[in-house]
Amino acid sequence: MEYMNIRELQKYLKISRNTAYNLCKKKNFPATILGNRIIVSVNELNRWIMGQCYFVLPTIEVPMMKMLTLSEAQEILGISINTAYGLCMRCDFPAFRIGNTIRIPKEELLKWQKRNSYRV
Repeated sequence: MEYMNIRELQKYLKISRNTAYNLCKKKNFPATILGNRIIVSVNELNRWIMGQCYFVLPTIEVPMMKMLTLSEAQEILGISINTAYGLCMRCDFPAFRIGNTIRIPKEELLKWQKRNSYRV
């Protein structure tokens, strides 16, 4: 089983160190305290992320998903930031919140784009 520390969690989710610590304090977050260190199981973290999403991800073990910020997803889709925020409100769009930030798994975004695009 693969584990990550706070710094790796911070980089993985693209959140501040403070937000990472606050996230670890939540009851339903899969963090473990070992002495004075906090570690997080990658598989448990991915399950937690899937539980936070408004959409349904397949329940496969994914070692590390590439996370995007809303502005990165906006650039990939070629839309405005306001449209990107609007998409996040849709129940089928692959986005979840961590505190005040929105994160989007890249592979799921590309699958969503493929399902929802059409030729003119």
